[in-house]
Amino acid sequence: MRNNNLMFVIAIACLCFMHCATTRAPSGWLSDPDNVGKDVYGGWVDVTSRQGLISGELIAVERDSVYVAKEHLRAIAVADVLDMRITVFDAGSKIALGTFGGTVLALSNGLWFLLTGPMWIIGGSIAAIYRSYDPVYDFPSSDLRSLALFARFPQGLPASLDRNSIKAKVRK
Repeated sequence: MRNNNLMFVIAIACLCFMHCATTRAPSGWLSDPDNVGKDVYGGWVDVTSRQGLISGELIAVERDSVYVAKEHLRAIAVADVLDMRITVFDAGSKIALGTFGGTVLALSNGLWFLLTGPMWIIGGSIAAIYRSYDPVYDFPSSDLRSLALFARFPQGLPASLDRNSIKAKVRK
């Protein structure tokens, strides 16, 4: 009986963590939350357009185009953008690790674990899900111009810039 309760709690926790925000950014590409203000690069963007999925660094957002760089710079007409997700920094897994640690430590409560264990798992899961969306902004939910703040060039591409010289951020 006790094993069944524990398995139930673990299953609920797994289901909860499945709702955390995800990104297609390569591992090590996103900045830490503490360094995001110092990073001169744009956030990671996944653009679903009429041409398909285009992912990479958000370079600029202009009135008629969104610019994304991975191997090379690509311009996507705003009219062709179906949806867009920008991830600004790595939310990390500190809350999930804290929840796991708290749940393990709650085992020392003896029989009270039947109450405190699920509290740790449910509360921690809700907190982890909620915090995983902190660095994520979606279009059309957000205004396209407000998403430009997370581009390498928030005011748009400089007129004198050689577009062939733009290279995407290199992973750490």
